[in-house]
Amino acid sequence: QNSTVLKNNDTLNNTNNTLTIQNTTLIQNVTSVQSSAKPDTAQGLPGNGTYKGDGTWYKMTANVQIAGQVSCNSKLYNHYDDYIVALNKPDYLKYAPEKHNNSAPPSLACGKKVRIYHMNDEKSPTKSVDATIVDLCPECKSGDLDLYPVVFNKLSNQSTGRISISWEFLDGEPQAKDSNANRQFYLANYSALIFALSLYLGYV
Repeated sequence: QNSTVLKNNDTLNNTNNTLTIQNTTLIQNVTSVQSSAKPDTAQGLPGNGTYKGDGTWYKMTANVQIAGQVSCNSKLYNHYDDYIVALNKPDYLKYAPEKHNNSAPPSLACGKKVRIYHMNDEKSPTKSVDATIVDLCPECKSGDLDLYPVVFNKLSNQSTGRISISWEFLDGEPQAKDSNANRQFYLANYSALIFALSLYLGYV
């Protein structure tokens, strides 16, 4: 069966039911993004399910709160407490479904948990930390991750700015079969306020 995505004030009419959703507009306080990532044209080195690249840190700045909105959903995250990361643009788009709409994230990597290793001597990891992909790093090259400060500080001192990392998906690389789980992640964190929901069952 084909699914239909409801937009503001749209009405879905079926033979057996009518679903009406009205929602308010989400007001975003995000004013800017601070990041230690810099544009780089070098390529990452994925192999055996493990990606290699640079780890940088970033945080959102807002008018009132130390939080910011991300690419994968509408939840506001706190850069002091949330173990989240931004995936580089090449890999983010690599896992993007052929078609997506307002009921699903633009990348199947959204919501996936990763384990990140600090490659202190470029050969063996010295520290590791787990985090969740919730954002996109447009300026990062393939293999890179942009980390929230609390994640970066688990691997190195924040003043370092950039470190060598390797990382892997904890439950396997994103696949088309993950689309339902990713959709649930997106909708579960959708923070637009729904002020009226009417569900009528029966014939119309």
